[in-house]
Amino acid sequence: MFGDLGRNLYAGARLCFMLPVGRGEFRASLDQAFALLVLGSGVFLLIEFAAAEDDWFPSPDRVGFYALAVLAALVGCFAATRLLGAAAMLSTVVVMLLAGVFWLVPVFGPLFALAPERALAAGSAGAAGVGIAIVLWFLAIAIRAIQMVTGGGIVRPAVAASILVVFTALPKLLVATPGAWLAVPAKLPPGWTQENLYYGQFGMVGQAIDWLAAGRPGVPDVYFVGFAADAEEPVFVNEMRGVTRLFDQRFDTKNRSVVMLNSRATVRLAPLANLHNLGRILSEVGKRMDPEEDVLFLYLSAPAVRDVAMQPSFAPLAFVPISAAHVLGMLDEAKIKWRVIYIASCDADGFADRLRGPTTLVVATAGSGSRGRGCKGDGAFTPFGRTFFGQALQETYSIPDAFARAEALLNEGDEGVLTALPSPVIHVGEDIGGRLDAVAAYLRQLDAAAAARRR
Repeated sequence: MFGDLGRNLYAGARLCFMLPVGRGEFRASLDQAFALLVLGSGVFLLIEFAAAEDDWFPSPDRVGFYALAVLAALVGCFAATRLLGAAAMLSTVVVMLLAGVFWLVPVFGPLFALAPERALAAGSAGAAGVGIAIVLWFLAIAIRAIQMVTGGGIVRPAVAASILVVFTALPKLLVATPGAWLAVPAKLPPGWTQENLYYGQFGMVGQAIDWLAAGRPGVPDVYFVGFAADAEEPVFVNEMRGVTRLFDQRFDTKNRSVVMLNSRATVRLAPLANLHNLGRILSEVGKRMDPEEDVLFLYLSAPAVRDVAMQPSFAPLAFVPISAAHVLGMLDEAKIKWRVIYIASCDADGFADRLRGPTTLVVATAGSGSRGRGCKGDGAFTPFGRTFFGQALQETYSIPDAFARAEALLNEGDEGVLTALPSPVIHVGEDIGGRLDAVAAYLRQLDAAAAARRR
């Protein structure tokens, strides 16, 4: 079986790259069709698993679309062979196509990995060009395979192959919503109007802040405020959940955290991320904090910062851009003295620079010119953000130490991120170090007490 599998892959490579190959060089059987399907699906899942980053498995939508595409392609093979009166050759066509299309992965995989990320942003000319190239190459493989099976002619194999390509594309065209595969604005839930959304914010913010606990005398409490500003990238919801969970578990913010999200999936669950809601929530958080003891961790997640301001988005609403001056003004008005501000965006160094202060620590995950999350519309953590939250902060309670560890891990790793791209940015105020040390010491005491209870 494995020998036949190797022969089929070799013949498939010759089919894919338009080299001389004959139908007799393929070993067609249902066993081989199954083996090639398993091999190809396995390679796909490995790639998706690697791209899933902090998630334990690829997105169910992506895996589901792949499964539907495979099913539709098999139906298309059946339709094409029936059209040609060669249904008995179905297994041969399936084996030839699976063996040939398999080699498109090593062709286009390095392109997606090595090409400038902005060049392949969703909706860009580069992404469209690559998509067209894949479809045309698939069509050429299908025409050649069907022509070899039928023994000649070009018109009927071309028609049959076109039918096959259409079937394969049907899940993308009919099942996937536009937002799942194009960078289009999010829409409101069915039956909702802009008025529902607007007036609902008063209640949503009220619910978010009602359960926030007050700071405890003598305890350096940490408060977490998350702000995910872009509705065009649904992955921000999972990203924010992951960071919030980290702080709830490791920084004792379980009843001292609140998030704002621009996502149609959460409009009934969390306030929108806009200037007004951010100001109101920071004001209420400030009322609960001890200004001398407690520390705020403000997590700002947005697309690339333009003109030293971030632009929240949630179509069809139009939101006011949020500048660094807005953020500083809201923090000062709320009398929040000790501040850690993490800006998860690209081109954010100018924004970060304007937030500097003696009682403030600012981290910008990617500086000017970076190809991080938000720059290409893929919604993924930057490598630094992934390492900072996923590794460094799992090992230390010190924000400056975590920053240094994340940089070191990336410099030592395979990605070579910090040598290839502008480094992330950190500004540590001259007065905040002692306050962060007090927080870290308290959290270590909690760990020691928990360990003693387990013994």
